[in-house]
Amino acid sequence: MDAALRALDRAQTTAHGDVADDTEDGVRVTSTSATGRRGNARDDARELMRACDALTTTYRARLTRSALGARVLACIERGSRAALDVGRIDVAERACEVLGEACAPTSSRRAAARAATLEAQGDVAQAENIYNDVLKENECDIRARKGLIACAQSKGATEEARNALIAYVETFCADADAWYELGHIYAESGAYDECLFCYEEVLLAMPHNADAHRRMAEVLYTMGGETRVREAKNHFAAALDFTTGKDARALYGVVLCAKALRRMKASKKDTKSDTKSDDDGAALADAAAERLLQRYAVEHEALLAIVRPQLRGALA
Repeated sequence: MDAALRALDRAQTTAHGDVADDTEDGVRVTSTSATGRRGNARDDARELMRACDALTTTYRARLTRSALGARVLACIERGSRAALDVGRIDVAERACEVLGEACAPTSSRRAAARAATLEAQGDVAQAENIYNDVLKENECDIRARKGLIACAQSKGATEEARNALIAYVETFCADADAWYELGHIYAESGAYDECLFCYEEVLLAMPHNADAHRRMAEVLYTMGGETRVREAKNHFAAALDFTTGKDARALYGVVLCAKALRRMKASKKDTKSDTKSDDDGAALADAAAERLLQRYAVEHEALLAIVRPQLRGALA
């Protein structure tokens, strides 16, 4: 059992940056995007799920009430949600059984795990009922509030989810995951100014988050304008720094930013630039293009004939 717990700890450290404890909520904002912002999310979730599976099957008989301390319960809870992330509802249901046996009937941990499993099975209405019952006892329960947001998104009720997230971050303003999800909703609806504000909040809390830098860069590039495109280039560069150059979208991003900046510069040869810097990121774009070609040569050689002329045209 100790080996399974150590495996859970390793998976949680990779996926969440810390180890679960009894005070941590351990709840995703949505059913699919919780771990997608740190490391290889799918692999992290699978590792977490496998450890939870071992803990609730092989060691099930040893999970007595005395053995189920706060650390073990938190591990099982997160393992159940990782199982839902990778479609292993059977593992999540076993985890719910263990939590049901170990936790008090009024435990929000027990209720939230069950509700999340119901949501994954498509019974959103029943999941909402469970979350609402929890909130009747404690209106500030993080698991239940995030669970209702997830249910709203599962129903496609984007406006309901957005309003619930706005109310949530007004209370829990340090929750970077909630800001991240709210920014994603704003981006999908074209509210780019609000989206940028949300991603700025994420970067204040997690300045080394490569995915947040890249998403912010994509929004800035979409909004256009020389100043914003230069900022986008800088955020794409940050995303590359924090992924050691492995983020393909960021590699393409710096190439496109350099291309856009060259066109802007050419279109106003006789006009003073709206920025003091004349750096269009050409050197960075050349390096990014070279890295992309290297990756295609190793991973998708058949596409080189298509990608090479496109990159050459972007850098011309």
